[in-house]
Amino acid sequence: MLACRYLLVGFLIFAGAMHGSAKAQDSQKKVVLSGIMDNVTHEIVGAVVAAAYERAGIPMEIRWVPAKRALNEANSGRSDGDVGRIEGTEKVWPNLVPVPTPVMVFKAHAYSTNVDAKINDWSDLKPYRIGIIRGIRYSDIATENMQRKEANSPQQLMHLLINNYVDVVVLTDNVAYLTITRDFPKAGIHPVGGLLANQPLYHFVNRRNRKLVARLDAALQEMTASGEIEKIKQRALNEIALSY
Repeated sequence: MLACRYLLVGFLIFAGAMHGSAKAQDSQKKVVLSGIMDNVTHEIVGAVVAAAYERAGIPMEIRWVPAKRALNEANSGRSDGDVGRIEGTEKVWPNLVPVPTPVMVFKAHAYSTNVDAKINDWSDLKPYRIGIIRGIRYSDIATENMQRKEANSPQQLMHLLINNYVDVVVLTDNVAYLTITRDFPKAGIHPVGGLLANQPLYHFVNRRNRKLVARLDAALQEMTASGEIEKIKQRALNEIALSY
């Protein structure tokens, strides 16, 4: 199933290799990025980033690994960068350099089966046992010092919820929608309250690749202005939903 979903990013990367600037790609070593495995948001971001590399004439591929490992690999130089992370990531992983133009904006809510209170702010989570995905920085930072359990995947996170190990879970809306629709349609999992996060994600490269930042930023600016990013995001989401 995952293999089917990853065909989308693979196709875009292949298209870049076939139709990008041959001269630029011949002289440019292939860039290998780290992306979060089994993560819908990163799959969508990966499609956008792949298109940006194609436009810039830079050959690339994405290696899918667990969330925290993805950051560690990008920061240590075992990969050439991370597909997409929140602003300020470079303050914790100092070998990472952000491309200034965002690749997408994500939204996140708290989800539950039995909590009735409206959770409209991170502080509203304090009375509850919270589930988050390991290595996802926005929720890790916001729930620090709260009662929480970490899961390795959205499916594992939802199992913690329906088996009463946690009271609420925090997920991005795209991930939550597809996970609930496919795996837990009758579990009564629903959003509680308002937006907890509405943040841009940025592509990061290892500092040894900082020379690529200007080219990638120019590509992302052009894609933003033309509306191409929104089209890629919607196409990616539709492809992922069909593969579910």
